[in-house]
Amino acid sequence: MLKGLQLAFLTLVFSSTLCAEQLRIYSIPMLTNRCRMPVVEVKINGEKAVFVVDTGATITHLDPFTLKHALKNGQMATLDLGQIRMRIKVNEIKLDAAISKCGGINGVIGNDVLRSFSRVIFDFGNQKIVLEK
Repeated sequence: MLKGLQLAFLTLVFSSTLCAEQLRIYSIPMLTNRCRMPVVEVKINGEKAVFVVDTGATITHLDPFTLKHALKNGQMATLDLGQIRMRIKVNEIKLDAAISKCGGINGVIGNDVLRSFSRVIFDFGNQKIVLEK
């Protein structure tokens, strides 16, 4: 009887360990700008930029005026978000007035990027965004 219980316990622990290893969790430092929007530092093709994280935005887009590299609409670019590197399609859209008036914003991270994660948590108290894959 004891051997059966030990085996069941080992199986349960092993299964839990596998699930934890398969779940990837990323913590991205976040600030709120003077307009109280969540912003993160990113790199686009290696160039530093500041993006608003907007769960209501359908796509990630860049303000063409702030880009120093000649990226064109429809091109692919590398987006580095903390430890995460992904390829995104460049969408040039003039930032709306609400975002532009805050100053220092180079783009918006939208749902095309956010939906690649199973969970997105805005932790304003600890100034971070937690992304789970």
